[in-house]
Amino acid sequence: MSTSQSDPSPPNRPDPGADDLGLRMTARTLIEGIPDPAMLVDCQYRIVLANEALRDMLGETERPIEGDVCYEVRTGADMGPPEGVAPCPLQMVLQHKAPLSTYQHFRDADGTEVHLDITASPILDDAGEVAYVVTILRDVTDRVRILRALQKSEHRLELALLGGDLGTWDWNVRTGEVLYDTCWGQMLGFSRDQIEPTLDFWEKLIHPEDRSYVKHILESHVRGDVPYYEAEIRIRTRGGQYKWVLSRGKAMERDVNGTAIRIVGVHQDITQRMEVRNRLRVSEEKYRSLFESSLDAIVHTDMDGRILDANRTCTDMMGRSLDELRAMTCWDMACGRGDGADGALRKQVLSRGYSDEFEGEVTRGDGKTVPVGVRVWLIRDYRGRPLDMWAIARDISERKRSELALRSSEQRLQLLAKATNEVVRDWDLRTGEIRWSPADRPLFGHEPQQVTGSVDWWKEHIHPEDRVRVTFGLNAALRGEAETWSDEYRFRRHDGSYADLLDRGYIVRDKEHRPVRIVASLLDVSERAQTERDLARKAAELEERNRHLETLARKAAG
Repeated sequence: MSTSQSDPSPPNRPDPGADDLGLRMTARTLIEGIPDPAMLVDCQYRIVLANEALRDMLGETERPIEGDVCYEVRTGADMGPPEGVAPCPLQMVLQHKAPLSTYQHFRDADGTEVHLDITASPILDDAGEVAYVVTILRDVTDRVRILRALQKSEHRLELALLGGDLGTWDWNVRTGEVLYDTCWGQMLGFSRDQIEPTLDFWEKLIHPEDRSYVKHILESHVRGDVPYYEAEIRIRTRGGQYKWVLSRGKAMERDVNGTAIRIVGVHQDITQRMEVRNRLRVSEEKYRSLFESSLDAIVHTDMDGRILDANRTCTDMMGRSLDELRAMTCWDMACGRGDGADGALRKQVLSRGYSDEFEGEVTRGDGKTVPVGVRVWLIRDYRGRPLDMWAIARDISERKRSELALRSSEQRLQLLAKATNEVVRDWDLRTGEIRWSPADRPLFGHEPQQVTGSVDWWKEHIHPEDRVRVTFGLNAALRGEAETWSDEYRFRRHDGSYADLLDRGYIVRDKEHRPVRIVASLLDVSERAQTERDLARKAAELEERNRHLETLARKAAG
């Protein structure tokens, strides 16, 4: 068999001729008894003997190949290896008179790769020279393919382990030896030569708080009490930090008593998962704290409105237990009027993700009704699909009572205004809006549709000579601690004349004592003011006359 494209030159030795008949007979017996392809080659590289296995491999079963030069035997393609590889093994044996084993590969006529293990052994004559070479060819193509497939499989396994943050371990329970793979060490920052193949090495890395827990679970599996071993533990890295690891293992062999002999397992780095889990736990605790401490009723429902959860404010407001609420729907609780309001609300929530605030009544467990203001939000999953809903309901009983009291108060004010011919001004200092009563009759000659609710309209109708004084006094009262304010000023009627008004107001303040509202009555005192002006004019005239008479008297006396 050749190892190069060129013909090797055999050493210059005489042909052994017939004297070596014994050697040939011995070699024939040897060649025929070898199961692998084999041949006997002389010093001229000619095949002297070939067994059936060689003929089958070369595809030369119909003609004798004895006498052919071995490196010229063809299977339809050159069997010689490419240039640059080791010299011909036959040539090496002839030169060194010593056995040689080598490996060669080539491609046959159809391009198939062939791998051979070649063993060449010399047969020496009486003079100590090489007479023949016994060459055995072993086809290891299948073995090479299997090894390559195994290497690829191992490489893929290593990539999979690295990609999944996995490391493997193999524990011989009887000897205590543990084989840790490279990925196991890399996960913790150890090189292969830094890892001790013992169970004690691993146990020392386990967090002290986790050791007894791990030992208990592992021993239970060794005894066969549990089908597998699994634990989430903290393991110290080479740098001194701790990583969360999911350790799993299963006994591959057990003795007759069921005790594990060999356990194989994996370590998976779950540090990020545990960090996410911890953040989720903290978030859940915060959510639950806010959920339960809310002063508003909060209800969690599925997309059909079935109640999944409710906070304590909701159960108290409804006078029902959580289990009772879970048997209801939010439509039962918030709408339940059978007028299609639930369908309209659902459509609104699905279209824009939330609802307008609406008012309704819910029925408590004791049959009483509670007025509520409700708003609903839609929650979607990561794909944008509707997942569930949250509703916030606020008990507005107090607000309803206040609104009722306000309406009653306004009605009384309107009646009072009609009975006393006074005008009531209700000024919301937060919005700047003014409501006038009575609103159904002219206000100082101004028709109702001409009267606006703005502060500017009121100020613009105050006499220019009075405007600064009035606004300054009112602002001073609002900034101070006063509960009341009053002033007299002239107010322009619709016909351009001015009415004299007595403006008396009560200042409403919030808990921080900030003014939020001022309710005032405006009394038309034009007649009184005119009378006072007439009296003042007459008094002035009388005083002037008196001064004139006194002057005349002094002149008469003088």
